[in-house]
Amino acid sequence: MATPWDDSLKVLINDNAQDFATWLLDGAIVQRKLATEFQGRKLVADILLEVLWQGEELLLHIEIQSENDPDMALRLLEYNLRARRTHKRPVYSCTIYLRQDGEVPASPLRWVLSNGKEILTFHFLNIELYKLTPDELRHLGLPGLLPLMLLTQGGATRQIDEEIMTDLERAGKNDAVGAFSLLASLVLTSPIDLGWLRKRAHIMHEAWQDNWLVQELTKGAVEKAREEERRALEEEHKAREAERKVLEQERQQRLQSLRDLLLAFVERRFSDAKLLRIAQRQMALIDDPRILQSLLLKVGFAETPEKAKDYLVDWSDADEEQS
Repeated sequence: MATPWDDSLKVLINDNAQDFATWLLDGAIVQRKLATEFQGRKLVADILLEVLWQGEELLLHIEIQSENDPDMALRLLEYNLRARRTHKRPVYSCTIYLRQDGEVPASPLRWVLSNGKEILTFHFLNIELYKLTPDELRHLGLPGLLPLMLLTQGGATRQIDEEIMTDLERAGKNDAVGAFSLLASLVLTSPIDLGWLRKRAHIMHEAWQDNWLVQELTKGAVEKAREEERRALEEEHKAREAERKVLEQERQQRLQSLRDLLLAFVERRFSDAKLLRIAQRQMALIDDPRILQSLLLKVGFAETPEKAKDYLVDWSDADEEQS
């Protein structure tokens, strides 16, 4: 079952796919994000990216684990086979472990008969964040990975939190701020830290004003052209239409990721069935990523279920703030 830990990282990776691809498969160039649900027996992967690596098109499959799963290698193998069968491309699988929780299944997975004959070898990549240091991520020079510093050895501090926030803003990574803030609330859990995070959350929603995706989606100007350029402009129009569809698809994927993250956060934090039903109804009404991002911060730092309910019911106020 997905947790706020897992969902926060899914949002972070979706918004910073190229930085994660560069980290996990040096030199890979992300071509597009693919659907993660496979046909047949229901199976849903976390992240599936089509990348170009050393001149070859392949799929980068990423799973997020906040809790250890002894059968993780078998799960990766099944995801790998389903993705290869669906998309007809080689698949490189990786698991990012957020917290230490027992022994991580080692790569490669090998199946050997009693007579010693090997019938399968499956290689995959394990990233155990809790074994890394903040410097190891900092020196990669990939801004989208900065929030992960909170999960490294000695990284769960307000000093690291402030450094990450400053560097994200400097790099223009406003899309990463929401997932980072929720991740910080899961890591920095002392009363003093939570109070500090709540104060910061009151102004955080303003960061969404410069959201590149929102700006791109609100573009509507169409340039007039001379008649002799008609054919060239038709080709340009086709290209723009294809880009618009991609952006709309990404917007819908982001909306769903934000909805899932908010619902998971409400369920895990408040354990209130009535509040969860209210959240589900409200999520179906909201079609603006900025409003959802603002709600994530407000509900995430709400002190009581009643306060969280107020934010959910009065989300139209957030709409007015964004306008």
